[in-house]
Amino acid sequence: DVTAFTCEPGVEAGGVVPIGRPVWNTQVFVLDAALRPVPAGVAGELYLGGVQLARGYVNRPGLTAERFVANPHGGPGERMYRTGDLARWNTEGALEYLGRTDDQVKVRGFRIELGEIEAALLTHPSVGQAAVVVREDQPGDRRLTGYIVPVSGSDGAVDMAEVRAGLSAVLPEYMVPSAIVQMVDGLPLTVNGKLDRTALPAPDHSTAPTSRQPGTSHEYLLREVFADVLGLPVVGVDDNFFELGGHSLLAVRLLGEIRNATGTQLSLVSVFQNPTVAGLASLLGTGTEEDLFQPVVALRRHGDRPPLFCLPPASGIGLSYIGLVRHLDADQPVYGLQAPGVTLAQAAPSDLNALVTWYVDHITSVQPSGPYHLLGWSMGGNLGHAVAVRLQQAGHEVALLAVMDAYPPDTDAPHEEADDHTIMVQLLHALGHPVDTPDHPLTVPETLKIIQEEIPALKELTEDHIRGVIQNTRDNWGMVRRTPPGHFAGDILHFPATDTGFSPEEVRRRWAPYFTGRLHVHPVASAHNDMTQPEPLRQVGAALAAVLARRSQ
Repeated sequence: DVTAFTCEPGVEAGGVVPIGRPVWNTQVFVLDAALRPVPAGVAGELYLGGVQLARGYVNRPGLTAERFVANPHGGPGERMYRTGDLARWNTEGALEYLGRTDDQVKVRGFRIELGEIEAALLTHPSVGQAAVVVREDQPGDRRLTGYIVPVSGSDGAVDMAEVRAGLSAVLPEYMVPSAIVQMVDGLPLTVNGKLDRTALPAPDHSTAPTSRQPGTSHEYLLREVFADVLGLPVVGVDDNFFELGGHSLLAVRLLGEIRNATGTQLSLVSVFQNPTVAGLASLLGTGTEEDLFQPVVALRRHGDRPPLFCLPPASGIGLSYIGLVRHLDADQPVYGLQAPGVTLAQAAPSDLNALVTWYVDHITSVQPSGPYHLLGWSMGGNLGHAVAVRLQQAGHEVALLAVMDAYPPDTDAPHEEADDHTIMVQLLHALGHPVDTPDHPLTVPETLKIIQEEIPALKELTEDHIRGVIQNTRDNWGMVRRTPPGHFAGDILHFPATDTGFSPEEVRRRWAPYFTGRLHVHPVASAHNDMTQPEPLRQVGAALAAVLARRSQ
């Protein structure tokens, strides 16, 4: 025995029964690909250690070397066994089994554990069995498809909208199946009693539309575009693009097809804000759409809660937070702030106080009085802290200050200024299009060409905007390093990237002189530059949604 879990009479175990905690004299690790421990709730590979561990396989040195690896978390010479199992720690400190690593697949560039999705499906009380596969019903179009069996004794009806909402709350967008099929008669099995994946039926989209028919010429046109991009026979006017299997890459293709059909280039923000035929058709009808380079971009305009204001990183671009919106409650407005050098509205301020004034003025133009909710990634966290201090000095309430892998500047440490090439590579990465290291430094025209070819939705971007990003990155870090932080009266919610290497104690030590209150630390399994990628934003969004929900009560 390696782990044990005690089932208590009368206690509901939920959809996933844990495999328990390690027994006496046994070590259990859940590690990432670099053999680092992963936070609770994050899937990793299961490793075993302890004095009872065997030395290897008899007469099989190759397999021994593959499975019995050095234990970086033990003493000299200690080894641990690589099980090939996927698992995660739950909030109670027990292990949950998620499947095998050989169930790992790659879809749209993301490595995905099918077992983790199946485990998430099983958390719904009406789901008794679950399976997830990758289907390629159209050549080159690989999609995740889920299959569920209702719990025995139920009336056979599972609320698919509830199931999908539950998945979206705990999984990143790229791990939510594009279709979920209900199997009333159970999952097909082979003669050996294993899942027969070849017998799983293709999703039936013939009944997909759930809303009214088109009422305008634009709606008729866009309905056909939606159906073509999604590979469906028909789409309803009010059906949600993302709930029908759409994702961010398909959204870029959708925008290109709309441009080809209508001559109008809508922005990527438009699709996230208006993910239906009717919503986008209304923009075509009025000719209005979001200007991506205005000082305040509404990532989600509607909702009756106080808005969440997202301060930009050093680049000055606030669009990095667009992937966060879907992980927050539907009635939570979200605004991205952008630096004056990027918006080309005015010359960039020469000192931090003037820059903070710029942000405060635009925040109060949207929300004249508190309580204010602020979020910032990287240098945006430093700006968020400075804005919070300024708002408090003006007598306003700041109910939330959240920062993502941001730290007060260490003015004693040497600072090496990034060159233009590095800044442009980081910009492309932040926009979701990392580039291989070229054999020569990137130029501004080359960077613009890459963006125009890969992200047609950013049609407003010019060489001046890119030069503004370069100048902002340099100027902003210089201003932050020259200006001592103020003192914020309140708690800070901090999301450190685990790859940064700071312990929770180090995070607290660095922030301690600059606020009065508690530092609530939520580690995110990520590198610093990846914090606005889908999976890290899912982790941040889950914690933020809970905090914002409590603040609104």
